[in-house]
Amino acid sequence: MPVSSAPNSGAASWMAGLRSSTKPIPAQGLRITAAAAIMAAMDAGTDPLAQETGRLFTRLLGAETGNLALIHLPFGGIYLVGGVARAFTDHLGPMGFTDAFRDKGRFAGFMEGFSVSILEDDYAPLTGCAVYLARNFG
Repeated sequence: MPVSSAPNSGAASWMAGLRSSTKPIPAQGLRITAAAAIMAAMDAGTDPLAQETGRLFTRLLGAETGNLALIHLPFGGIYLVGGVARAFTDHLGPMGFTDAFRDKGRFAGFMEGFSVSILEDDYAPLTGCAVYLARNFG
């Protein structure tokens, strides 16, 4: 199947639709809201749906981060990087990130050995890669 590069075709038009602030979905009566609007409503505490959306995202992030921790055993720590991580910094604890992260049955105690940090510098991972490459291949 050929891939079109036209700006309003396929994924491009779908993404353009997601960028609008609110769009009704008549069949289900739902709305799609931009992430910034959800975060603003969540921070203000004015929208129960935004609160629940944030709680669901936080718990999913915690659960999947915990799953990946059990697979990769990052004893040096786990680092969340980027704008979404920074936006959720104040919400991770109250919305259940830690509980979801550690909810691993018999491994729950083991999970306490992994620290989770949020990096403010989006370029820190790239800087670390550059240092590694310079030391080992440069």
